[in-house]
Amino acid sequence: MAAKEDKSRTIILDATAFYAGVPYSGLGCYKTTAEVLKEVTHSSKYLAIINTLVDSKRLVVEEPPSEAYERVKAVAAETKDISSLSEADFSVLALALHYSKEGDVVIVTDDYAVQNVAKVLNLQFTPTMSRGIRRVVRWVQYCPACSQVFGGAIRYCPICGTALRRRAGSSREVRY
Repeated sequence: MAAKEDKSRTIILDATAFYAGVPYSGLGCYKTTAEVLKEVTHSSKYLAIINTLVDSKRLVVEEPPSEAYERVKAVAAETKDISSLSEADFSVLALALHYSKEGDVVIVTDDYAVQNVAKVLNLQFTPTMSRGIRRVVRWVQYCPACSQVFGGAIRYCPICGTALRRRAGSSREVRY
């Protein structure tokens, strides 16, 4: 893992951090949310270890304030990552945003959508296995049939009815 286990740093874990074994091998104290635990405790393989980490106070489960959620959702809507993020992803980003007001915070995640939104929010992140994102992406929706580009939250092309896809947008693209 790339994140230093530093007492002055708040380390917030996404589900991918649990799957990569981050809290099981390190000696640090970590934070996560109940939504993340719902994603990882579906397997009894993780349940006993996670309960031990919580009981030993090496893993703290917290819920972020609603205003942090609202800010995260607004940024995710701007970057068009909103449909790619789960409730657990929103909760991790909101918890990191909340703690960023108190000092140094890092999110441990391999999720590119989480990393993209974190970068826009000026939150630090470290991947466990991937290289992480290189730049912020603003997604656009496009029609693979008629090649038109659209903004907003529509799912089908209003011109030809084809299901829209998304791709990284350029600053020059016109949105209808």
